[in-house]
Amino acid sequence: FFIISGYVLSHKLLGQKNVRIRTLGSALKRPVRLVGLIWFSMIVAYIFWRLGWFYNHEAAPLTSSIPWLDAYWGRVPNIGRFLRDFFTSPFSSGETYNALLWMMEIEVHLSMLTFAYVFFFGDRRYRLLALILIIFLLWGNLQSGFIVGMPLGILCAEIELYLRNKDIRLPEPLLFTMLAIGFFLGTYPPFIPSSVIENTIYGFLPLINSTSGYPMIGGALTFFVIIMSSQLHKILDKKWLSKLGHIGYSVFAIHLILMGSFSSALYLFLYNRLGHNGAALVSLGATFPLVIGLAIIITRLVDENFSKLANALSAYSQKVMNGWLERWRQRTKPIEANADTNK
Repeated sequence: FFIISGYVLSHKLLGQKNVRIRTLGSALKRPVRLVGLIWFSMIVAYIFWRLGWFYNHEAAPLTSSIPWLDAYWGRVPNIGRFLRDFFTSPFSSGETYNALLWMMEIEVHLSMLTFAYVFFFGDRRYRLLALILIIFLLWGNLQSGFIVGMPLGILCAEIELYLRNKDIRLPEPLLFTMLAIGFFLGTYPPFIPSSVIENTIYGFLPLINSTSGYPMIGGALTFFVIIMSSQLHKILDKKWLSKLGHIGYSVFAIHLILMGSFSSALYLFLYNRLGHNGAALVSLGATFPLVIGLAIIITRLVDENFSKLANALSAYSQKVMNGWLERWRQRTKPIEANADTNK
């Protein structure tokens, strides 16, 4: 997720003219683009919470999902706390209402880091050296492996732009070899003891004292192959996949809430009638189309409108900044002309 974000946010800006004003416009756009579904998710979760519509605590022991499913939606915050979280800190407090929103605070901060890199280095020839230094510093000093994801996404964008500008095409056998390595490294388990890893298929790999190690390398390799392989483009360039991608953010925002409410309630209702396996299969079968259907509606009503608002804000801010820049240039022209005359 973070690798893709780093790629998408930087790819359209790197090496472009007027990059700084465009970058500032994109930086203003990003929080607005993200906050719509965060707000929606917080409202829905809080309403369900207040009405007692979450049944995850009852379902957790029957599904052996302790502490995972049992950890969410404990004591209900009061309305004052909800309003404070909603209006003042949705990115940092959203996870109280939907645990998956924990990543949105990291996402918005790393987005600003990406825009800062593009602002200062986006039109510089030596920007790749600066990016490698950033990756090195983040990798060595921060324990959270997710933080280095966005710089790796920017690196994918930089390499792709360079190869395409030079009209260099990597051979498909090489790309699929990289894909296999990416899959292998991406499944490396960084959170289990090294003594256990030594007895697995990953035992021959040197230990890396960071959660940003092999899984992040694997993710970056996999994503790089996806953007470079013409064969994979033919497989993935399908209309239904594009539509699924369009509603992906809404699926992310709503699915855990449905699992804690609808899915858990349906499972509990069916457990004594069908047993665990039957109740789980029916719950899964009913939840999947519900999530997709609601995601389509939510995308149209919420996400697309906030996207339009964010685009309008970005366009207006760039127009204003271009106006300021033009007026500044007009004011400096007489000064430059007088300086030339004096010379």
